[in-house]
Amino acid sequence: MTARSYVLKPDYSLWLGSSSRWRRQIMHRLGVPFAVTEADIDEKAIRHPNPTELTRRLAVAKADAILARGTLPPGAVLITADQVISVGGEIREKPEDERQARDWLRAMHERPIGSHVGLCLTILMPHGPQKLACRDTETDFTIVTFKPIPLDVIEAIIAQGEALTCAGALRIEDPLAAPYVKSTMGTWQPGLRMAFEESEATLENTRTSIQGLPIGRLGEMLTEFGIIAPVAQ
Repeated sequence: MTARSYVLKPDYSLWLGSSSRWRRQIMHRLGVPFAVTEADIDEKAIRHPNPTELTRRLAVAKADAILARGTLPPGAVLITADQVISVGGEIREKPEDERQARDWLRAMHERPIGSHVGLCLTILMPHGPQKLACRDTETDFTIVTFKPIPLDVIEAIIAQGEALTCAGALRIEDPLAAPYVKSTMGTWQPGLRMAFEESEATLENTRTSIQGLPIGRLGEMLTEFGIIAPVAQ
């Protein structure tokens, strides 16, 4: 659970623009209702050598694709996100095939893994036809290190079928992979843009950021724009 729960302000509705069931599960931690829609874009057509900028551009492109359909209601607050992994300067998205996934998993312990997530918040005017009120983007970064993953565990991870759907070929919260996570370090603190201290809120943001949707940073964005408000404890 998150350290805080929230209430959605009148005239707004939250929309998660993602087909990821992991992001949908994370969204429930805000404690406010939301609807789901999906973007259909060619992610490979959007390139940038900087992994952080790449995720930001992909998150914006997903939002633009959804807006272009013209199906969101007035007051819709659209949340889109994208995630890539970086290893020694190499950007890794979803593996092309099982062979690539296997190679990545075998070498997972050799160098720290950078998890980059781009967030795009798109807010429509609460009255009248679909009209953009404002937009904001943020990025989140987490460093993960691994112990060597045994070959039989790697084969079991691949056999599950999810390796080809995950950036870097792995969900670290997967029960098969979790025992081999050596350390994680997030870079978000409530009210701050960059910090390396570990509060409970930071740990929660780190855990969810690695899964593709940093809930602490997202909650902060929605609060700053007056979309949600913390419930008094």
